[in-house]
Parts: sequence; structure tokens; C-alpha cells
Amino acid sequence: METPCPACQGNMQLLWRDVVDAEGLATFFIYKCSACGLGATSPAPENLGDYYHAQYYGGRHGFTSKLCDRRRIRFVEKHCRGQSRGKLLDIGCGDGSFLQNAKELGWDVWGVETQPARARKKGLLVMETMEEASQLAPYDCITLWHVLEHFRSPIAEIERVSKLLSPGGKLFIAVPDWGSLQARLFGPRWLALDLPRHLFHFTERSLVHVLSANKFRRLETRYSELEYDLMGWVQSTLNICSPRNNLFFKIVTGKNCNASLAQRIVHVVAGTALSSMGLGPMLLARERGTGGTLMIASERFENEGCS
Repeated sequence: METPCPACQGNMQLLWRDVVDAEGLATFFIYKCSACGLGATSPAPENLGDYYHAQYYGGRHGFTSKLCDRRRIRFVEKHCRGQSRGKLLDIGCGDGSFLQNAKELGWDVWGVETQPARARKKGLLVMETMEEASQLAPYDCITLWHVLEHFRSPIAEIERVSKLLSPGGKLFIAVPDWGSLQARLFGPRWLALDLPRHLFHFTERSLVHVLSANKFRRLETRYSELEYDLMGWVQSTLNICSPRNNLFFKIVTGKNCNASLAQRIVHVVAGTALSSMGLGPMLLARERGTGGTLMIASERFENEGCS
């Protein structure tokens, strides 16, 4: 990769070659910045449509969806305490379940989603493009839950998002933590690598660098989302032991996995057993700040002297 790191302008160096994608369709290279640790998938496919098939949307959280939504809205409410609940934009809002929770608490909510039908069925106001969302700016709060890593130019997206927020507006981001213990242990077989849908792979340092460059002050960092982290430990372990990538994850989230009954039974039994065994390492990693997910709350500032 000849270009400098898009986050810090450091050197991008080849880390892994011939990494098989999540669907077993092709292989990719992974580059890593020697300064901030940002990872990049190369080449970025011209047409990503093959990787965003109908089954990709919906059901990604399974039975943990409500737990996830409640945790995230508590995170938002914590840092918006003391101010009136205003306009909230959820970019990549999926089926709109998070927006529903926010709406019930009194937020005026909008979403952006390329496949908006499921969220619109819930009566939510969901747009298909950021250009549409910009017409309703400014927003008091913007959320990107496991979305930033999908953008072809996440740095440009954060710059655009910053222009949609009111002064003092809050931005909440969750991404897989490429600097985490499980990412380092499992390497190319890590579940959350998810090539090539994840075009960029963020460490804490790289993400904070991007936020600071766009006039965001970090308010809090969390290092875990329980269901993401636990599944990361379980499925990545299975990926190491099996030629089939992400089979247990596909089964429990209701995805078509094209596997025999025997394969399904083996992976369900093994995955269930590993789920109880993985709870300990997951909690320990979280306490040490090396959990599998980064969640960052930040605030937009206007004063150039702030940091």
C-alpha cells in the first residue's frame, strides 16, 4: 500500500497476505500503520454488494438485541445528562431497535440505513443517504454503532458527521477493537475482522486521533460489548479449529450456512461449551482495557485551544 495512513499519515506496512474473507469468496491483504495501528483491507472491492446480501441484514444480534440497545442508550443518556433530549441521528440504524428505545425516552429520532424497510415499518423516520440527513442538521447526538469500519473513507465520514452536530453535540462510536487481546491472539481468523465488509480496523489510538483531528474531545472509553466480545472469543476459537469460518455465529443468528446436520450439531455443541469457558477471559480482558470492542463517547468543541 503506497499511500500514507489516512488517520495519522504514518507508514502503512503489509501485515498479512491472502486472508480469506468472511464468505470464502476471495482473499485480501491487511496493512497496518506503524504509528497509530490503524488496519486497512486491500484491495477494497469496487462492488461490495456481494457481501451485503439479504441475509446480512437483520438478526445479527439474535436474542441479545434488547440487552445491546439498553446498554447503548444508557451510555448515551449518561453523557447527555443535564441537557434536554433533542435530535438524535443513528447512522446505520439497522432495524431501528436502538432508535425505538431513544424515542421512548423522549428523543426526536432519525436514522440512516441503506436498507430502511424494516425500520420504517416501526414508524421511524429513516433516510437512505447522508445527504438527506444533512438537510435536517444540526443534531444534538449522533451514533455510529459498528458502522465506521464499513466506510470506504471513515476519516472523511467523521469530518462530515462533525458538520452535522450542534456545538457541544455528542458523538458515540462503537467499533471492533483491533488492538484487543482477542484480535492479537486470533489474527486473521478473528471473527470481527469480517473481510471485506470491514474496510478499516481501528485501534484506540487511531480512533482517538481521527476524533481529535475533527474537533472532538473524548469523554469516555469503554472496552467491551458483552455479546460481541463473547462471540468473538467463541467463534474465533472455532475458526482456528475448523476450516469453516463463522459457522456457529451463522447458526445462532439464523443465517444460511449451507452446512450438514452433523456439522451444525458439532459446532453448536462446541460453541455452547466454549461460551461458558470464554466468559472468564472476556471479563478479564475488559477489566484490563483489552476487550474486543471500543465504545467512545465524545463531544464536539469549537475552541481551537481545547483538546
